Amino acid sequence: MDPATGRTTVAVDDAVSESLLAALRARLAGTDAVVRREPGRLSTLIAGGQAIYAGGGGRCSLGANVRSGTTYYFVTAGHCTSVGSTWYADSAGTSVLGTRTGSSFPGNDFGIVRYTSSVSHPSAVYTYPGLLAINGASVTIP
Repeated sequence: MDPATGRTTVAVDDAVSESLLAALRARLAGTDAVVRREPGRLSTLIAGGQAIYAGGGGRCSLGANVRSGTTYYFVTAGHCTSVGSTWYADSAGTSVLGTRTGSSFPGNDFGIVRYTSSVSHPSAVYTYPGLLAINGASVTIP
């Protein structure tokens, strides 16, 4: 959904045949949806600011993608990770992101989930629309 226009955009990649593209356009006829072909292959990704869903119910926002060595995680709120241990990219619970490895709430309010899936997780924050790359982080102690 384009927040500026309120129109739905359906993106298809090079793997979609012309016959399937024609069928999609026919199905969307009469709506204000726009079909756009993107070069290459599209893949699911999840970045900071996007919705994440707990297996036990609940919706939260992914804070940031992080890593320790070659192990990848995302950070979110602890009041979120206390709700469920398995996290998904979709509300239907079909696209697994990972499993909670730490949670702190109340007091501190942070949680960490280790990616167990192949969903792309760039070091970025989704800015509606587009991605803003995160090139580093630091801690300032008062």
